[in-house]
Amino acid sequence: MDWRRKMRSNWLGCRMTSLFNLQPDVKSRAKAILPQSVVGFIKGCRYRGYLAHIDYLLKIKKYRRLYSKANATTPDSDVVMPTGCRIQIPPDIRDGFEHFGWSYLDEVDEFISSMNLASSKKILWDVGAYFGLFSLAFALGGEGRRALAFEPNPVSRAKLKECLGLNPDAQVEVFDFAVGLRGEVVEFNRGTYFTAAAGLPDRPDEKDLTQLETVSIDELIEKNLDPPDMIKIDVEGHEFDVLQGARKLLLEKKPLLSIELHPCLLARRNTSAHAIAQYLEEAGYVLHNEQLKRVKKDFFKRQDNFRAFAM
Repeated sequence: MDWRRKMRSNWLGCRMTSLFNLQPDVKSRAKAILPQSVVGFIKGCRYRGYLAHIDYLLKIKKYRRLYSKANATTPDSDVVMPTGCRIQIPPDIRDGFEHFGWSYLDEVDEFISSMNLASSKKILWDVGAYFGLFSLAFALGGEGRRALAFEPNPVSRAKLKECLGLNPDAQVEVFDFAVGLRGEVVEFNRGTYFTAAAGLPDRPDEKDLTQLETVSIDELIEKNLDPPDMIKIDVEGHEFDVLQGARKLLLEKKPLLSIELHPCLLARRNTSAHAIAQYLEEAGYVLHNEQLKRVKKDFFKRQDNFRAFAM
């Protein structure tokens, strides 16, 4: 892009994003008048910057085209992920797999990077496995691979087991453990995701709460579970607990780490993504973003949910 086009693009971006710097009453009228697609575009420009948002939309379009092409002839019971792995799934959870197939850019980048990094790995611990996408894709992606999937949410775990029944060749073992610190009792809010109740603005009804005793990764290895050479962590604000509970493993074996970080949920537990970055660097890890570009600790000061790798 030459300097004239760049100047025009920046000017247009400023004009578009300035619409959301209006007085509240004017802003609400503008939202009511403008099509939702335009409102969404303006919000995206304001969040990412104009040129960055254009790049984001182009990448989403590219991933959607590739995903549609790969799945053009597949039945609703199958899904072909961006790395070429074909997984059989219950049709009612297809949307959850499509998040990592094309519709959520950060998730797509995380999935592709994870599977590329996993090419030389044999044992994955999937902590917060949800429906088991990462476990299935890992186990089906190479000979001799095994995944240990940890999912304390009984609803998600039931769907995970249903997926495994449809993919009998996948070597995945499922555990109902809540992984974190050794012997800590944590109160969780039931729902699609098990989120810690501590620090929630309003305490949920007692019927919506459950208490679970957490187990640590180091403790599980002491009980003779095969240690991982890769760990994927997505635990709704319990990331630091999981990592602290794996201190011995991180120092001795240094497995590859794929982590989804939730700064707002971490703050409710009186910690932060930046503290996690400091902890991992002290353990000898080098930090990367979801595109596998090396980053410094300041990258972890962001407040939106994001993904990172440590190796």
